[in-house]
Amino acid sequence: MTTYRDYYPTLFPAWLRGENGEAWATAWGVLLDGLADSTTNAVKCRVPREAPADALAYIGSERNLNRVPLETNDQYRARLEDAWEAWSYAGTDRAIVDQLELLGLTAVCVRNNQWVWDSNSGNVANYWARFWVVLSGHGWGADDTWGADTWGDGGLWGLDSTVSADDVAYARDVVRKWKSAHAQCVNLIAILDGGLWGYPIDDTWGSGTWGGEAAYVAV
Repeated sequence: MTTYRDYYPTLFPAWLRGENGEAWATAWGVLLDGLADSTTNAVKCRVPREAPADALAYIGSERNLNRVPLETNDQYRARLEDAWEAWSYAGTDRAIVDQLELLGLTAVCVRNNQWVWDSNSGNVANYWARFWVVLSGHGWGADDTWGADTWGDGGLWGLDSTVSADDVAYARDVVRKWKSAHAQCVNLIAILDGGLWGYPIDDTWGSGTWGGEAAYVAV
């Protein structure tokens, strides 16, 4: 490809192609090359596959897709390209499940009419919009020391120090962003050990597992 640095001097008449004229034309050509490169790069900044790494955060902001903790540039580029596909499921359980899967979490959305763990279960009239997100397959650990957590200390209540606060924050943000506008997520429930009574959903009395351990994270 011909550059302005090479092309611009050829436009000069012979009497301007001396040493000084050549240098002057070359300098202008370099300036025009810089302008052309800047314009090309500015256009590329809008395209995830072509944009420099430091432009990805701006594209993510425009497409409203947060970066997953520890996500590589190439992984994030691919997700940004598929933003419209992801947003086509916004407001559905699938959207929440798919976005949490990016963090390596297996998620199930449990609706109020399926819930068995408080006195308002099944009260469709007053609590129809409630739901919970139950997480498994995460490898998060429990803090088994009673009183080890202190409110406001920056730690994660019920979760040990190996659990990343960034991962938990991302999980909470996913639910807030991708749930339907009318719905109320009461808690994220991370199953840490064993099982929970009534989960997976089973209407058979006695089918639950006593002794399961879980951490509840407010959304």
